[in-house]
Amino acid sequence: MADSSPPPNLERHLVSRLAEIAKRITELSQEQKVLQRMLERVRREMIPNVDVARKNSHQRILVETSIIQSLSRGHEMRSVKSLFMDAQLMVPDLNASTFRSYLRRLSQRGLIRQIGARGGWTLEAPPPSDPVP
Repeated sequence: MADSSPPPNLERHLVSRLAEIAKRITELSQEQKVLQRMLERVRREMIPNVDVARKNSHQRILVETSIIQSLSRGHEMRSVKSLFMDAQLMVPDLNASTFRSYLRRLSQRGLIRQIGARGGWTLEAPPPSDPVP
């Protein structure tokens, strides 16, 4: 009577491939949820719905919006780590050095400012308005 079970190498290979596919499905499902949250925010106009020319501009807009919203939530100051974690909810594969460049650019545009040498960040106070005579 012949053994009808598949060769052990084939079985291991198939099990391995199934595990890889399951992992990819999980990753894609997570990415889908993130994109759905982004779309909901764009539709609620919490994120500017603008045309962009560069591929990474969408990411920049999402991260910059996340930073501004995080700093607007009534906190006087937020740490870089805290802001980065908030931004990663919008862009899970965000690189820390890219994030720091977004902070620097927002600072250069006068929207946020750093407090202390290694401190936190806060929204830039709007310039005082001239008193009306």
